[in-house]
Amino acid sequence: MSIVDTTDVKQFLADMTASGLRPATAAKARAVLRLVLATALEGGAIRSNPVVGVRIARAERHEMLFLSATEVATLAAAIEHPSSGRGPYPELGLLVTFAAFTGMRAGEIAAMRVGRLDLLARRVEVVESLAEVPKMGVVIGPTNNWNKRSVPIAGFLVDHLAHHLESKGIARDSGSFVFTSTQGKPLRHLNFYKRHFKPAVIDAGLDPRLRFHDLRHTAAALLIGAGASLLEVSRWLGHSGIGVTGDVYAHLFSDSQDALTDRLDALHRTALEAPSPAATISDLPSSAGGLSRAEQHGVVERDAPFGLSAQVGIGHVFAHAVHDASRL
Repeated sequence: MSIVDTTDVKQFLADMTASGLRPATAAKARAVLRLVLATALEGGAIRSNPVVGVRIARAERHEMLFLSATEVATLAAAIEHPSSGRGPYPELGLLVTFAAFTGMRAGEIAAMRVGRLDLLARRVEVVESLAEVPKMGVVIGPTNNWNKRSVPIAGFLVDHLAHHLESKGIARDSGSFVFTSTQGKPLRHLNFYKRHFKPAVIDAGLDPRLRFHDLRHTAAALLIGAGASLLEVSRWLGHSGIGVTGDVYAHLFSDSQDALTDRLDALHRTALEAPSPAATISDLPSSAGGLSRAEQHGVVERDAPFGLSAQVGIGHVFAHAVHDASRL
């Protein structure tokens, strides 16, 4: 542990942001690393904590890229059967599809254990995230915002996951990682990103700027396209609040708003085209109190009492009643 120095820490954090991970994710990894090394410092294993004073440079804001469901399938096939001739890697193909249809973060997927999957309920419990610590290996910690959540799983993914777990012989091993490296070890995102993901992006003929994190954006777009509300997307992705979701994905709702106005137009046209039966106010149903609708509106018909031959206001009726009563 004493061989980890400030330069190593800076390079580790720079690699994280360069791979497309958000500065907030790198900050969380830095916090975990700082705690680990602080413990080592207290135990006398190191003389100083190399994380102290290391700052995370503001990363350039990347343009979000979104894949269609067809493009997700193309990317999954490319990573499963790379042009290099290696493989096949069916597990990595499933990983890409899983990421694009659940929106889970890279670290959350890497830390996902079999025991967190409930395939009957079609849910996965997200409680941990895996981060790489330079020269130390992987560290399992809390999720990005320290919150737990339950993420729904599409039916077709349930079938693929069940087959995947059975083929690996880990279906009943609750502590095993669902996804691992091609050597069966904990999935190191940076290695996976460089060796498998980026080459597959090129093989699939997709935008070379595509990052793994764009699969999370893709999940959001697919959900919104399927009719999910902003609140549903926020909870699904595990954002700290709906405001975060709105800031990132509000522009994707413009198409859904257009669809809603189209539906309003259809409702209006239907109302105009519906037949309107001729009816007088006296034909309307009576309401509480036994009065007809006409009586409630102060209108009586030709056969009204007191010899009135035309529709008159109820005030006039009362006036005639008082006059007749005064003559009794």
